Amino acid sequence: MSGFPQPPLGLLWMLSLHFFGLLLLPVLLLFATARELYFVFFFRLGTIIWADSFTKARSLALKPINSLESHDPKLRAEGALRVLEIGAGLGSNFKHVTRPIKYTNVDPNKQFGQAFVEELKKHPKIELERWVHGYGEDMAQLATGHFDAVMFTYLLCSAKDGRRVLEEAKRVLCKGGHMIFLEHVAYPRDTWQRLLQHAMTPLWTIFCCNCHLNRESEKLIESVGFSQVTIRYVHVPLGIVINHQAYGIAVA
Repeated sequence: MSGFPQPPLGLLWMLSLHFFGLLLLPVLLLFATARELYFVFFFRLGTIIWADSFTKARSLALKPINSLESHDPKLRAEGALRVLEIGAGLGSNFKHVTRPIKYTNVDPNKQFGQAFVEELKKHPKIELERWVHGYGEDMAQLATGHFDAVMFTYLLCSAKDGRRVLEEAKRVLCKGGHMIFLEHVAYPRDTWQRLLQHAMTPLWTIFCCNCHLNRESEKLIESVGFSQVTIRYVHVPLGIVINHQAYGIAVA
């Protein structure tokens, strides 16, 4: 399919997510693994339906990763960068990295594992140094000031403690290191879209592994003490409740 997907297809995805989610609600409420599997299934389906939209948004947000310089003289001479990704999921961001990187992934969802490995094999410039099964709120296994860049896409919406994730990201960055991000965020206050986000969030968090539609993640990023924060907004043609997105850079 060329161009953006037709609205009825996206609407069908939304309706299916909720219809089958309600049918399976007792199971989803009882078992974390069931929630993970349910989310991964619909997430994969969504990445197919909205492939163009996701690709364009990620390409726009992650472009800076290809022009940064490492604080490590050896890596700088090689044109390489040491990068941490939090919540890599299926490895959807790999295609947007065009330079050599020494790569670490922190992700709590084991259900993405095999697809992540298969995608990694397609990108030889990305050298996996470490894969940590865990949450961004606690990255004590990673050294302070170790990374040139931290990147994440669609992470803070589902974080248990977004502030703690950002504090940890800032900690593991070298001085002057860059945090590169893309998030779907809450619409401006007093808009009908924001009211819809509020109404849909309780069920959405169950069906989509704690993803909140109504978080102001960009404002949280501004509040955690980075030396410089640049944020831009973009309309990404996905489902109406996740169209409003923010991307940018925060400097440690």
